[in-house]
Amino acid sequence: MRWALCSAVLVSVLASGCEPSRSCEHYWSSGLIRSPDQKLVAEVYDEVCYYLIGSSGHTVVTIRSAADAEGTIVLAPYGQWSAGKGNVKLRWRGSRVLEITVPNRTTPYNHHPKWKGIDVVLHYENDDPADRQKWNQEVEEFKRRREEERRKLP
Repeated sequence: MRWALCSAVLVSVLASGCEPSRSCEHYWSSGLIRSPDQKLVAEVYDEVCYYLIGSSGHTVVTIRSAADAEGTIVLAPYGQWSAGKGNVKLRWRGSRVLEITVPNRTTPYNHHPKWKGIDVVLHYENDDPADRQKWNQEVEEFKRRREEERRKLP
């Protein structure tokens, strides 16, 4: 009886088209990194978002005008490294170039190489393209196998 009631509630929430409730909080931030001319601000932070069922964490790099309150995401890197302080580093190379350094085994999701005329340059620490390609292939193979397993479920 309890299972039937819980299932009915879940189905009604999902069928209603409502987006599951979501709240996010920053649990680490690099602090604001200002451009040499002080007009722009970049920040890298780790964020955890809580959903109706479960949670997820991710790293985000934003850039904004110093006068604005909200930044624009220019990179959301994912990789074979633990979230937390120091994995993603920011450095301004002049007023028009932001360099983002990430570990070698990183997939650069949502990378925007330009933002309002600012170059957003991605640099890999201990750069080894062959190792990164092999690692990305292993990640894709894992995702493919996981999806096949999901399709087999009743």
